[in-house]
Amino acid sequence: MRIAGRFSESVAAYRRSAEIRPEFGTPWFSLANLKTFRFTPEDIDAMKAQLARTDLDNEDRLQFEFALGKALEDAADYAASFESLLSRQCSAASRSRLFRRLHYARGPTNDCSLQHRVLKCAQGLGCPAADPIFIIGLPRAGSTLIEQILASHSQVEGTRELPDVPGFALELGSLERPGKPANLSSIGGTSVA
Repeated sequence: MRIAGRFSESVAAYRRSAEIRPEFGTPWFSLANLKTFRFTPEDIDAMKAQLARTDLDNEDRLQFEFALGKALEDAADYAASFESLLSRQCSAASRSRLFRRLHYARGPTNDCSLQHRVLKCAQGLGCPAADPIFIIGLPRAGSTLIEQILASHSQVEGTRELPDVPGFALELGSLERPGKPANLSSIGGTSVA
């Protein structure tokens, strides 16, 4: 539902999952990963209650800590958010992300007038097409960062690394005959015009 753009239905499904199994961190992490979703104060209390448990699985704890960090960051409680993401289970990437946000919120870049002027100048630019954007790069070349930057827009869905391209390559390799390499039009018996 999330990938299909059915935002309210995906939120309802995540919330239902959290009701059925309150100790399960994945629905909370998934809600935090929705770019335009904002947690309620009751959500924050529910996550804190789960994190107070001593029997919480480490993976679930990590997901709750990330979701709580995001919720507190959105509520502009940067110190508490930072503490949530600094917990021993939280990833270095999450800590780095929040540190940058904390730095920008408290540092000299807190004056947003320049950013507002830049955004105003950029209004009307861009391409309104809903075509997919493929980011292709070598490992450690920054393609994941580019994807995350693009996916921070509410109308862009980041799909992470998909197995499709390696799958196509394997299928093409199996279709090759001596002296006649396969091409994309031969995959699945379809023709490409």
